[in-house]
Amino acid sequence: LAKGTSLRKLYLGGTKIGDGAAQAFAAALLANSSLEELDLGYTGITDDGIRALTEALAKGISLRKLYLGSTRIGDGAAQAFAEALLANPSLEELDLSHTGITDDGTRALAEALAKGTSLRKLYLGGTK
Repeated sequence: LAKGTSLRKLYLGGTKIGDGAAQAFAAALLANSSLEELDLGYTGITDDGIRALTEALAKGISLRKLYLGSTRIGDGAAQAFAEALLANPSLEELDLSHTGITDDGTRALAEALAKGTSLRKLYLGGTK
């Protein structure tokens, strides 16, 4: 992935990957401009792994769809996404459903959306 392949979609949902893999994908995304869709749902990723992904998003990677439903992320991840969304011109779809995000995290995301982002779909069903 980091070597500039033409891979456009990568589905790893339901695997046993965790924060280390999320950090590795974040680094690879910075070097690969072709990946548009990444599914990391139903994995062991937590707020720690999300930090690396949101830092990559804030740097303007071309990812259009990111699925993180049913992971162990919480309000820290929601806050990091809120900040990254303001800096990323390409992310259109974000799935954060069935996570530990509460009203505080939802509020942070809503405030970012009110300021204007490229996001068209945000899934938060089943959050706390």
